[in-house]
Amino acid sequence: MTTIPGDIISSPASEPTRKERLVRFLTHIICLGILFILPEILNSMGRPFRTVPELKLGVYAKALVFIAVFYANYCFIIGRSFERKRFAWRLIGYNLFVIAVAFVLFSLISVWMQPYWDEAWRIKQAAKGITESVTARPHHHGWFRTLNFYARDFVMLVLTIGLSIALKLSDTWLRISRRTEQLEAARRQEELQNLKSQLNPHFLFNTLNSIYALIAVSPEKAQDAVHELSGMLRYVLYDNRKEVELNRELSFVENYIKLMSLRLPTSTKVKCLLDAGPSGNAPVAPLLFIPLIENAFKHGNTGATDNIIRVSIKADGTIVTCETENNFRAAKSSGHDTGGGIGLQNLRRRLQLIYGNRATLATQVNGTVFRAMLSLPLN
Repeated sequence: MTTIPGDIISSPASEPTRKERLVRFLTHIICLGILFILPEILNSMGRPFRTVPELKLGVYAKALVFIAVFYANYCFIIGRSFERKRFAWRLIGYNLFVIAVAFVLFSLISVWMQPYWDEAWRIKQAAKGITESVTARPHHHGWFRTLNFYARDFVMLVLTIGLSIALKLSDTWLRISRRTEQLEAARRQEELQNLKSQLNPHFLFNTLNSIYALIAVSPEKAQDAVHELSGMLRYVLYDNRKEVELNRELSFVENYIKLMSLRLPTSTKVKCLLDAGPSGNAPVAPLLFIPLIENAFKHGNTGATDNIIRVSIKADGTIVTCETENNFRAAKSSGHDTGGGIGLQNLRRRLQLIYGNRATLATQVNGTVFRAMLSLPLN
């Protein structure tokens, strides 16, 4: 039999929420009411209980014993048993003691109820027209009937203990599931952060190279580019939000394209279309478009006279689509990041961690033209 660690049963890190505690309490009330309290209430609606109302107090007292046995197991016995070795024997031993105490309480309740049962018996005899003097009802139920009462109470106690164990194990399973989900979420977040941190050096190096090439040509533009870079670095390094507005992300993409375009020759044309439409305030995960744009600038055939780099990001209300296209040298096609490179591999992993199967990334090579298409869902 597999043991359940005690720290799982009572771990503060997996404490239930207020809503879950309320649901648990209502579950206990419903189960206890249907299985134990309701039968006793229905039994108390019989004629002897109507003629002598005090008998109902004994019935309710007996129901309280069942409830006490339930919560003694749920709150104390099960947890203490699972924290140690041979928990099954400990669980049985503790419950045998609880059952013995319960039978003592049942006996005390029965002794307390005896005069009221006698009174109910006299009222019943009088209702039948029996006028002879009877001071008390005869107490000769026989061994079979006595054992029947004891067996009934024993079975009810065993059912109470079984119900408490079932509910406690159910709560423990929910706590284990919650902790597993928390650990998985933490692992996914850490992996996502590592993938994002791998993007930052590429972004920084490429941008610095662009500024370096600009210094010899136009120092003034290089200064403006450094100022622009500082704002972009603040966005990349210090804004660690999981989601940003689409308009803000497109503004960052636009500035990034401007910086990357500084190092290109005049023969290379950069066509950029950024349109958020009515979805400008929709949240998206940051820095997912940059690897595709970086790939287009990095592998673009800047030496060709007809080289074109196209970047298109459009939103239609439900999805946002990013398409990039660039020419590349046929002799270097094998080195192009067509889907197996580190950049796109990291991007695919980030998409899987953030969006699951709701995001798609496809690449296509047609002659010396490379295309990449990324689709993200908008909430």
